[in-house]
Amino acid sequence: MFWQAIDPIAAIRELGEAIFHVHAKDTQIYDRNLPLTGVLDTKRYTDEAHRAWIFRTCGYGHGEEWWREFVSTLRMFGYDYAIDRARGQHPLARGRAHEGDPLPGFAGGEGEACGGMVGVGPNLFT
Repeated sequence: MFWQAIDPIAAIRELGEAIFHVHAKDTQIYDRNLPLTGVLDTKRYTDEAHRAWIFRTCGYGHGEEWWREFVSTLRMFGYDYAIDRARGQHPLARGRAHEGDPLPGFAGGEGEACGGMVGVGPNLFT
């Protein structure tokens, strides 16, 4: 959604109880390149220096505060199910989700319950 200039938190508010699955995937937007290539950037992921956006491990495109608001908004609208976290889906993301991962307790693709995280629900942030 990020690369399409859609605000996921606004989308949660609009869709509300219609949400039945959440796949968390972060994106880093390169504002300098965006006006040159647009959101439909077709360059290879390995050409990161010239792309307008690139997928990132959760927390590398948007910080912890953003992810806390995302999960809190899901909870506000009744979502209390798994959050599948995208991780290592392309060569540039591999290796960035291990040590130093800013969101270490967030589910690594297997899914994790949304309730009980520190300040939000269980095990999202350790």
